[in-house]
Amino acid sequence: AACERERGRMSKSMHAAIALLAAELKVEWRNPGSFVSAALFAILVLLAQAMSFPTDLSTRPEISFGAFFISVFFASLLAEHARISRDNKSGIPCLLALSQVPPHLLFAGKTAAMFALMSLIEVCLIPVLIVFYNLPVSHVPPAFVLLCLLANGALAGLMTLFGTASSVWKGSGNALALPILILPLALPILVTAATGSGRMLTDLPYMPYLKLILAADISVACVGCFAFGKLLGRA
Repeated sequence: AACERERGRMSKSMHAAIALLAAELKVEWRNPGSFVSAALFAILVLLAQAMSFPTDLSTRPEISFGAFFISVFFASLLAEHARISRDNKSGIPCLLALSQVPPHLLFAGKTAAMFALMSLIEVCLIPVLIVFYNLPVSHVPPAFVLLCLLANGALAGLMTLFGTASSVWKGSGNALALPILILPLALPILVTAATGSGRMLTDLPYMPYLKLILAADISVACVGCFAFGKLLGRA
């Protein structure tokens, strides 16, 4: 009986986490302004890089992919700022702090929403890579998709974790808190993703870079599951 009650409690918690993810995505769908702004920002940054310093993925793949991942990262920061502002106005942090759902499932739900947003931004940037950076689509290995997903997972976890931390900073400092907190930790992930992607196109060994990003995913997930509840004010 005790095991059945525990399974029932975990099932309800999982459903609540999925409901949180669905609610986040529904809000973005009904108010697409933050996503559209983030996607346009990423496209403009990538175009500016292509116009200012013409590069070709066949000759300088690391630089081109570096511009790609940096564009996605800063565009996602814009979307996270919008989400923090929206959550604070709606009192979402207080509701999450009072929720009976385990903090690690709340962290997973909010991270999954940011992960989906980052993936959509990357999809919007692929045509820019093809047209302005001469991305050889036929030579891109499937592992590139895996690398992008792993990088998105690590960066989305960092944004969720530090976005929650920066939400307690009131006033004008709130707008500066997130980049200051996250950039030192995100930079190694961005460099690893850009270097690994470049090595894929030049047929050089890239598995160590995939393993490094996977290790970053695991580390962010462990820290997030442990610290998210404390950031919400839970004992």
